[in-house]
Amino acid sequence: MFMSDSIRFKLHPFVLLGLLAVTSVAHGESIVLIRDTGGLVVDAEDVLIEARQRKVPEATLAEVLKKPDNARRMASNIYVRRLLAQQAEAAGLDKDPQVARVLKLARERVLSDLRLAQTTDAPLDEAAVARMVAHEYETSKAKFSSPEMVRVRHILIDDKGKDKDQARAEATALLVRLKAGEDFEALAKAHSGDRGSREKGGDVGFFPRGRMVQPFEAAAFALTRPGELSDLVETQFGFHILRLEERREAAVKPLDEVRPEIRQQVEGRIRGERHRGLVAPIEAKVPFVETGIEAFVSQYRKANPQAK
Repeated sequence: MFMSDSIRFKLHPFVLLGLLAVTSVAHGESIVLIRDTGGLVVDAEDVLIEARQRKVPEATLAEVLKKPDNARRMASNIYVRRLLAQQAEAAGLDKDPQVARVLKLARERVLSDLRLAQTTDAPLDEAAVARMVAHEYETSKAKFSSPEMVRVRHILIDDKGKDKDQARAEATALLVRLKAGEDFEALAKAHSGDRGSREKGGDVGFFPRGRMVQPFEAAAFALTRPGELSDLVETQFGFHILRLEERREAAVKPLDEVRPEIRQQVEGRIRGERHRGLVAPIEAKVPFVETGIEAFVSQYRKANPQAK
């Protein structure tokens, strides 16, 4: 069933350039999908353009178009729209001044987008881009650095609802058992008052400085060897026993790892500058007719006196 386009799909400049380079499907001739007795034809290139107009990702385009039902549906939509357009022309609808304006604006929109794409999407100077990427990396290393981090397990003996000396004694007894070689994860699951980490054997994951309460953080970063136990650590939550699992020293990601991310940003800036270079001089010299602007907006002020 034909479904009319209630939404206008604006072509992205990359897509527009791609449409100009659509290749014939077989031996230089596009495959005909629909041909009626009146000579109206829908071919493979029509369907490809339609798919790209609707922004079907290139990665999934083949997956979509390999199914006959999809090809039929898309070709049918084009056929119905094309036939209705022919009927509209036969009825003289394209001669209506308002329709003519709509068609003119649509044509100008497509052509102007193509002109922009021709400029903004022109091939890049690869050597210049490489230099810009390297410079961006050197001047923005802080963005690509990771701080020193530690990963610890802990057991919390909560002192809420009990005497502090009693809580300290419970924690001390657990520390003795751990130093004697008992399993830290098992004791955490059985005794820790931290419900967030208890079921994970006390594992709180990696964290940098500034994330945990100060006594806990200081004890965690003081541990140097995986498996090393802390002494009792008192915080507002109770008494903790920590065991170091891993350390990660502060590091800067190598350029090769972040190159794609930086290149994307650099390319965006270059294309943005090209866009502005083409459009800004035109915008700066738009010959507004101020009396016309005022007459145009005044009629809407009268119709909507409350509007600002």
